Amino acid sequence: FVNPVIADDGHTYERSAIKRWFSSGKLKSPLTNEYLKSDKLTPNKTLLNLVNSYRYNLGKEFINNCPEMSVEDMNLYVENGADINIKSSINGDSILMVMIRNNRVDLVRKFLKFDPDVLCKNDLGDTAVTIAQSVNPSSGIADKLLDIASHQKSQSSKKSKERENERQQFREQQETRRREQGGGLHQNNNGG
Repeated sequence: FVNPVIADDGHTYERSAIKRWFSSGKLKSPLTNEYLKSDKLTPNKTLLNLVNSYRYNLGKEFINNCPEMSVEDMNLYVENGADINIKSSINGDSILMVMIRNNRVDLVRKFLKFDPDVLCKNDLGDTAVTIAQSVNPSSGIADKLLDIASHQKSQSSKKSKERENERQQFREQQETRRREQGGGLHQNNNGG
């Protein structure tokens, strides 16, 4: 689970999956096959906390074992849900940075397909790019990271714009509700 929610049937689903279910016109519970009274979804905070704790602990294990692990082990950590952007408690290096510092080009090349955050900085202000440029400049990893960083920056900018648009729509909806409520109260006061 990434975003667990409880549906009207009392069962927990991944938000994106149950929203797809509803958007395809299905009005019955995927588990009970009974009609749902509503498509309202409530965050399952307890399960989310458990999932995040599991991902964090697995990520800590991943970063600690990173220098000696095989590509197969790395894939298992990721497939099992490890937080791939966790940072080391020593200097704040991310898993990607630990791989680069240990000159694990084999792991880095495979790890990049999981889209780790290449823009984050450690406690010293270094990024994965600056570490790659200093540790092994001839590996080509720094150039690859620069390409990914450019893509991540544009994605981040796009998401920021989307969030701002959502906030603006929310503010406009709130203002419309206030006007409607204010108008309703005004009419009741004048009419009463």
